[in-house]
Amino acid sequence: MAQSYARSVVAFLVVLSLVGGSLALTDPVRAQTQPDVDTTVLRIELHENTTATWELQIRTRLRTSDDKVDYRAFQRQFENDTDAYLGPFSDRINGTVDAASRTTGREMKATGFEASTSLQSVPRQWGVVTYRFRWTKFAAERDGRLVVGDVFESGLFIAENDSLEVVAPADYRVVSATPSAVERDDGTLTWNGPESFADGEPRVVFEPEPTEEASVETTTTPSDSAGGGSLAGPAGAVVLVALVAAGVWWKQSNETETDGDAAATSRLDEGDGGVERDDQSDGREPNTEVDKESPDSETSTVEAAPIVTDEDRVQNLLRAAGGRVRQKDVVTELDWSKSKVSRVLSRMEDDGTIQKLRLGRENVVELVEDASGDSEPGE
Repeated sequence: MAQSYARSVVAFLVVLSLVGGSLALTDPVRAQTQPDVDTTVLRIELHENTTATWELQIRTRLRTSDDKVDYRAFQRQFENDTDAYLGPFSDRINGTVDAASRTTGREMKATGFEASTSLQSVPRQWGVVTYRFRWTKFAAERDGRLVVGDVFESGLFIAENDSLEVVAPADYRVVSATPSAVERDDGTLTWNGPESFADGEPRVVFEPEPTEEASVETTTTPSDSAGGGSLAGPAGAVVLVALVAAGVWWKQSNETETDGDAAATSRLDEGDGGVERDDQSDGREPNTEVDKESPDSETSTVEAAPIVTDEDRVQNLLRAAGGRVRQKDVVTELDWSKSKVSRVLSRMEDDGTIQKLRLGRENVVELVEDASGDSEPGE
């Protein structure tokens, strides 16, 4: 059964009050004419510097045309007096972060408060209110790993139909999660309500993904060694001698052909793919002409081609799909790793190129076309 908008926000603040001790809930969010709430999603996206971006989505299902009309009226009210909603929210978040800072001993701060409302149709119609802020020093850093959980000193609770998501930083992977998450997708851990977490939970440990540097070093190190029984040195010398000998032979052969008769010239023409020579020029100019007509010109053509960035590839995929696609389909279609997709999409969301939506258990990416018309749909 749907709950009131004000109740939903207050319920979220009650959850936050469990962080680092109790927090008094005075002056509740103004309960004007507000829509009912069907579900909420709390998303905590961790960054490498231990800061986390918190996003609370309050979602209302718009089943009829009257629901949509009522929600648009609420949107106008929200946009005309956003401070009436964002002010109380930021006050309570600041109190919560201060309490967590005292508990953990880390100097924390809440910044960058935002509030917005939107309509979504993927595939059903929803009215969505989104609160967002950044929590510095949210995670602890231990032995190169990022650990989430100590701020939840008194546990956490999420209600039925609600969900909690914790997202790994770009190029990080999950080491452990307590309790076990219902779903792991693109570095995202999801818990669905109702769920009552124990003290200090949820607790998640992230570590950097392994790189390929070790294998590269193993390959290149022997060639730098002067001894130690390695075959790389002698083998390299043999190859070098062979290349020098081949170069001398080629040079001699080339000089012989240059001084030869017309038959030799004909054979060289055939080897160059039928490149026409000037009979009145000396022996150097034909080689120069061949160089101009062959690989170098192809290289110039390639270098002159437009550079397609990762962001361009994502935008082209979105346009081909009608402006909206599931995040896991981006992984499949572009043949990228999940961490790369997450990193590229995060950059694009920060730039305002796309927005990421959460529908049930799936992440959906939606293209935000530039109103100035800079985007070219035909790319």
